Amino acid sequence: MNLEDAVNLVLAEAFAEAGLGSLAEEGGDPGFERVEALKAALSCLHEQLAHEDSLDRQLVSAFFVLSKRTPAAVNLRNPEASGYRPGFVQQVADIELCVQDIVENWNNWPDWDSNPLRTYTFEQGPDAG
Repeated sequence: MNLEDAVNLVLAEAFAEAGLGSLAEEGGDPGFERVEALKAALSCLHEQLAHEDSLDRQLVSAFFVLSKRTPAAVNLRNPEASGYRPGFVQQVADIELCVQDIVENWNNWPDWDSNPLRTYTFEQGPDAG
């Protein structure tokens, strides 16, 4: 899978009407193969994005939907009683971990030691001076 295909699949599963994000909120399941394809796309992005200077805002928003909103929607429905197919809840957890790996392994986070917020004290406040 190339980078463009991977990005398009992630965006579609996060935001499309029949995507994983929407289906999960409605108690649906796109099926084993689609979720596995999404995991493959995220693996592709893990390698491709590690050395990018910046991350696309819409893609980061899709990561949020897939790694936070989707698992929350699935877990809200009481997965044991909801009738989800066996393995679906684990696949959703795997997606959450894939996204976490992408974010944690991105190589261009600002250097914390040189960040002025590192030494910010709340006593200073924004108006102190």
